[in-house]
Amino acid sequence: MSILSVSQNPKPEIVPEDVARRAEPTVRAPDELAIQEVANAHAKEMHTLLRGLLGWCIGSGSEKAGNVATLTILGCLIFILFAFLRMNLQTEFESFYKLLTTLLGPVGLALGYLFGSRDSSK
Repeated sequence: MSILSVSQNPKPEIVPEDVARRAEPTVRAPDELAIQEVANAHAKEMHTLLRGLLGWCIGSGSEKAGNVATLTILGCLIFILFAFLRMNLQTEFESFYKLLTTLLGPVGLALGYLFGSRDSSK
């Protein structure tokens, strides 16, 4: 007897055609939780594809405006810090001051948007 042999009968059993056509397949009912999980995974992938790289960075829902304001604040502050470290303030103070006052405007607007009152009944 060989180790590779699966069964003692090398020929498969041949069923007549009329018996094979009368056979009723047993199919399990689909699992509702599994169907919902597949649908949710597909919706998540489609949302990720539609959102793209920029949407990944700033969001795609109601949080988008707050994220844009936060990125504006961070970008302006990083630019101010970079200018502060690169400029010689003894000789280039006037240009640094102009840059500082120009970039603090969007920072103030973004902070007002983030922390301002949403009530307009004043």
